[in-house]
Amino acid sequence: MKLIECQISEIPDGEFSDSLRSTVDHTLQAVAAAYAFFHDPKFFQAKYSIDISNIERDISDFHSLAMLMFIHDFYKLTEKNSHATRAADFLSTPQHIDLIRYHDVLGIIHTGEASLLFLEPLVVSTRALPEDQRIRFLNNLLIITVIDVASLGFLNQLRVDTYRDVIDKLNKVMEGKNLADIAREDTPQRIQRLICSNNRFLVEPDVVNDRIYTYSDCADLLEQLLYVRFDAGVYVLEPLLRYMLRKPYEMSSKECVKIQKTDHKVLDKWIKAVHNLLRKERKEQAKLEILDLNNRSIKGNANLDTFKNWAQQNIK
Repeated sequence: MKLIECQISEIPDGEFSDSLRSTVDHTLQAVAAAYAFFHDPKFFQAKYSIDISNIERDISDFHSLAMLMFIHDFYKLTEKNSHATRAADFLSTPQHIDLIRYHDVLGIIHTGEASLLFLEPLVVSTRALPEDQRIRFLNNLLIITVIDVASLGFLNQLRVDTYRDVIDKLNKVMEGKNLADIAREDTPQRIQRLICSNNRFLVEPDVVNDRIYTYSDCADLLEQLLYVRFDAGVYVLEPLLRYMLRKPYEMSSKECVKIQKTDHKVLDKWIKAVHNLLRKERKEQAKLEILDLNNRSIKGNANLDTFKNWAQQNIK
């Protein structure tokens, strides 16, 4: 690692060298996490305080998956938003391509930013595989997601459980269940995940569900959410709820807040704000759409004034 640092230090400071350092560091962490996952699972579980006993491991997959983790984020050097697709195009084995192409999709499901309908391309490509290959592919997708998130330092049991749940739902789709039906059933859970996306809220499902189904326009809200992915949603919608609760909304604040039934008025206001956002900014109905919220994103404590002005409009 010292040799790598010395070589990188020869590149002048700037955006590229900063990106290179973070990418190389993450790559090495990812490969190390892959090694621990396959060769020392007890250490892996202890390090991240999680249980991975329900994830199957085939030691023969180690070398190929470690190689994938070595290259999966290289394109972040130049193209952060499309890095997964570009890295996938670099490969030649179809299933390896798809593992790279979809290595971040379980993540955006966990954060609540995307509906399960956004997994349709993954479903289409996976459904074409023979059953044994399909099962192995989805399990390997689960593994590389766990390894990737672990290497970034964000892994916890809630994430592992969400990834496992999504894979189980995908297997049900492969067995013949309709993806749209599963996505509709998942939407209330998605709203809860969106609230808890940054590990700064704790809320029981029944508290969220009670407010969703009490909301006067619940049916339209759930239907619109089905077709939407929020780009940067975790840095806009979760902070909005904190702002409404008069809690520090900046991402530097790690204070964890438990939402109680007594917070129902604020939850109602937040749910209405999310619905108003959908009605105002969606361009097409009944079609998959990505809403770009980056201009309000407070990731890295950016756009704080813009976010605050927008948030104030939603609490009047």
